[in-house]
Amino acid sequence: MTSEIVIMNKDAIALAADSAVTISGFSRDKIFASANKLFSLSDKCPVGIMIYGNASFMGIPWETIIKIYRAKNGNKTYNTLEEYADDFIDFLDENEMLFTQEIQEQMFKAQLYAYFNSIKGELFAEIQKKINEEEVVDEDVLMDLMTEIVDSQYELWEVAKKCPGFPDNLEEMILERYEASIKEIISDVFEEFPLDEETIGIMEEIVPWVFSKFPEIKNNSYSGIVVAGFGEEEIFPSFKSFFIECIICNKLKYEVERQEKISLENNSVVAPFAQREMVDIFMRGIDPSMFEFSVSFLDNSVLFNIVWVNEVYPPSRISLYSYTSQSSIHMIS
Repeated sequence: MTSEIVIMNKDAIALAADSAVTISGFSRDKIFASANKLFSLSDKCPVGIMIYGNASFMGIPWETIIKIYRAKNGNKTYNTLEEYADDFIDFLDENEMLFTQEIQEQMFKAQLYAYFNSIKGELFAEIQKKINEEEVVDEDVLMDLMTEIVDSQYELWEVAKKCPGFPDNLEEMILERYEASIKEIISDVFEEFPLDEETIGIMEEIVPWVFSKFPEIKNNSYSGIVVAGFGEEEIFPSFKSFFIECIICNKLKYEVERQEKISLENNSVVAPFAQREMVDIFMRGIDPSMFEFSVSFLDNSVLFNIVWVNEVYPPSRISLYSYTSQSSIHMIS
């Protein structure tokens, strides 16, 4: 579990993070209970960077990447915080020396294996469900289940947002460069399952979307980064955060997650990142799940009493009030 927060007002900005991280390599994930997630991004200005999600990028720890960036660009100054954030993104996007073609291919294969294994895991779960219900699972049933799961994945990725800055022909570039690897991985992961040519074709069509789009629910391979502080000519602090996943065909897969600035009109900001439950408990004074349970219990109790009162007293003689989950009051005639 990772919990991080940015708090800022007109006077200052503060970043805080826990110390648990997950580092995803080419073969497996490893969890560390003690790690640094906060770093200085500039040697000249008060600009920091905070990491959550995957603590490595393309198999390289973020701490190492940030140190390389700071050694190369730490003496640069920019007028605004946004320019610092964008410069760091450009450093990742244009660094073919650090993220070589070999590293890109290794990460492509690792992420594709992980993706197809997740589909395989979903298939196993459906098979187990049918076994528990004492249904027969033959080859036809397996093909139907696989078709249903793949079609569902196709619908999910088809409507997902395309990453900004990607060329229109990136999907064709991915298929052309990694065609052999895609076929090999599909065959390797699903070797014991019957797959027809149509299902295989749909899976191959999905692959470029996995590396060029962001679905609504992020997977475990992405990293979140928050760049925060003051630019050279800024009197109020700000931050800009990103989701970053990989580099494919020398293009960085990322999207802007959030951006906030303090101004004369905007006096303060409290922004949680990753798991926000602890921040919500602190801000609201109650655990979110307990709050939702209490609201639900109150709503159900009020509705039960409304039904009871309506049975005892004619509706024309009484006006009833009930609280909604938004804490507003509505009159029921």
